[in-house]
Amino acid sequence: MTFPIPDDENRRLDVLQQYDLIGIEPETFFHRLVNMAARMFDVPIALVTLVDHDRFHFKAQTGLDICSVDREDSFCAHTIMQNDVLTAPDVIEDERFKHSPLVTGPPHIRFYAGVPLTSPEGVTIGTLCIADQLPGRQLSDNDRKNMRDLAVMVMDRMEKRRLENMKRMSQQQLDNIARSLPNAILFLDTSGCITYLNEGAQAMFGGLAGEHASYLIHDDALTDFQTILIRAVSGPGSYRSFSLETSCVREDGSTFPAELTLSASKDSHRKSIVVIIRDITERKEREQQLTYMATHDSLTGLANRSSCTAQLDDLLQNSSGVIAMIMDLDGFKEVNDTFGHAIGDELLLQVATRLRSACPKADCIARLGGDEFIVVINDRDAQKAQQLARHVNEALSPPYDVSRHRCHIGVSIGIAVGPDHGQDSSKLIAAADLALYQVKRSGKGDVMLYESGMHESIQQQKAFAAELRRAYEESQFELYYQPQVSTKSKRLCGVEALIRWRHPRRGLLTPASFIEILGRKPCAESVGDWIIHTACQQAARWRTIHPELRIGINLFDVQLATPRIISVIRSALDTFKLPAEALELELVETIILKNDSAKLDVLKKLKALGVQLALDDYGTGYASLSILKEYPVTRIKIDKSFVEGLPHSNSDVAVVKAMLDLGTSFGLDIIAEGVEEQSQFNFLREHHCPEVQGYLFGKPLPAEEFEAMFITRQGESITERTSPL
Repeated sequence: MTFPIPDDENRRLDVLQQYDLIGIEPETFFHRLVNMAARMFDVPIALVTLVDHDRFHFKAQTGLDICSVDREDSFCAHTIMQNDVLTAPDVIEDERFKHSPLVTGPPHIRFYAGVPLTSPEGVTIGTLCIADQLPGRQLSDNDRKNMRDLAVMVMDRMEKRRLENMKRMSQQQLDNIARSLPNAILFLDTSGCITYLNEGAQAMFGGLAGEHASYLIHDDALTDFQTILIRAVSGPGSYRSFSLETSCVREDGSTFPAELTLSASKDSHRKSIVVIIRDITERKEREQQLTYMATHDSLTGLANRSSCTAQLDDLLQNSSGVIAMIMDLDGFKEVNDTFGHAIGDELLLQVATRLRSACPKADCIARLGGDEFIVVINDRDAQKAQQLARHVNEALSPPYDVSRHRCHIGVSIGIAVGPDHGQDSSKLIAAADLALYQVKRSGKGDVMLYESGMHESIQQQKAFAAELRRAYEESQFELYYQPQVSTKSKRLCGVEALIRWRHPRRGLLTPASFIEILGRKPCAESVGDWIIHTACQQAARWRTIHPELRIGINLFDVQLATPRIISVIRSALDTFKLPAEALELELVETIILKNDSAKLDVLKKLKALGVQLALDDYGTGYASLSILKEYPVTRIKIDKSFVEGLPHSNSDVAVVKAMLDLGTSFGLDIIAEGVEEQSQFNFLREHHCPEVQGYLFGKPLPAEEFEAMFITRQGESITERTSPL
């Protein structure tokens, strides 16, 4: 035999035989336990195995449809040689396992972890193990502890089977085993008095020979014990057995949970009564701990998804209504990417604490996974649900101080009311999810109640999002270019690159119809990289003719989430030999308003490269003057909504004048957008606005048309080719 053999192999096989477990029908307890193990460790395969002379047998299994395996092909033959958990992160790199048919053939195991199943005498009879077809998993100290606890639960139940088998043994066999076991074994006469007790009983209860067995039972359970004693003694037949979970009393008066088996056998001479008592304190504690783990999120201590759905279904069946509020944290990914998962985990803990405080009367608060949470309330009042959701939004939105980092996140909440929006948990959660999706699409940070038309609307949105993904893959995006003009020289000084979508059915689409959705999609960063690369390449070509030309590029929010944008910009500048000052990155207020220190750091590093940073649409949102002071902005773009009323609207005149003065005070360049009329240009020039941009000078054009109209004739005033100024 090629597998390792324990030194006490003969004794091990004798003890295994006492359990009489091989070949018997599977028991529900073991089936539930392996399923729980598979869920706890998120693996497809979990097994309870018994290692016989030349094979190992499955007492319980999930994810594997065979009954036994040759011992020389098994992982467990090695596990029973250990005193603790055995792990193989990648079995094909382990000489002991890589040739096993379980590796080379179905189920193609790549990861394995097993813990020995050890009897009270210290003899290993089998294993509890988990496996996966994916390699690389590492077990934490807590994972190892959980595996050991599960193994003890397995042995507790197996020990019960072993004690039941003892009832069929000869007196000599019984005495031999009774002496070595820590369980209390008592022999009683027909009146219930103790005639014999083993060392385990003496250690548990003291010397009680001659006393009545009822002295060992707590008063609350005495009636049940006396009932089974009477039935065992007086009942017909040669053998009767009863089991009872009860409370027993030690010699010092303390109580403990116990599993009691009382058996009465009758032969031609006499009736004998055997009582086996097991202290199950540790088992109860482990069961409670594992039950808690199976129903709660390991990080936050909130309920988990399976526990929450069970409570939702119960409320839907047994109450008049239930509210489900699903929430998603806005900006959490950026925290994780910037500061790391440890900070992210601590942030989630603080979110859970705020949620508990904000919803003290909730029937269930659960973490569904990642940064998604749910609050369940036994109520049917939709207006009340929306009020509570806004309260939660206010509670979760203030900044978080996490390990000396100040983190800013928001929360979006979707609400559904059952049974109106769903008669079971899956349908109700799906309805709340649809409402959440709509919130995220409309700008995040809000609450929304499910409406019946959302499903069709969101299906259309998802179809459009899929088209966006194909648009990038199939090169349907194009860049158009719009001129920026000096008010003094009336000549071209810059150009803004603007994305367009050449849709195969709907024709040329402007950003207004797709940019918001694109900005939230995974491909946004890749599209942003393409824009940077394409625009820089075009700018380098045009600067050979127009050496002072500046090109402006709009950034997606996601591009500033990590420092990666710095290397992307540096690479584009180096590739096309473009000086940094020739590139201007345009930012919208919403990016800066998050007051994200990580993004501020990225912007400072970009500024250090020499790249210019323009604040687009300034004045249309909520940006304060402190933003201009704190952030490394080099230019303000006056939004076209203020320009269109010039020079006749007193309010627009006042705003534009103030912004021009503001730019001068902060030493910032200024450009006005949306200039379409001669009178607007005249006003801006008279009030010393340095640059302008708008249809008066030219609409966005494809590169070739822009080059023909504005680049090759760079010595001319733009106004000489469009309209007189």
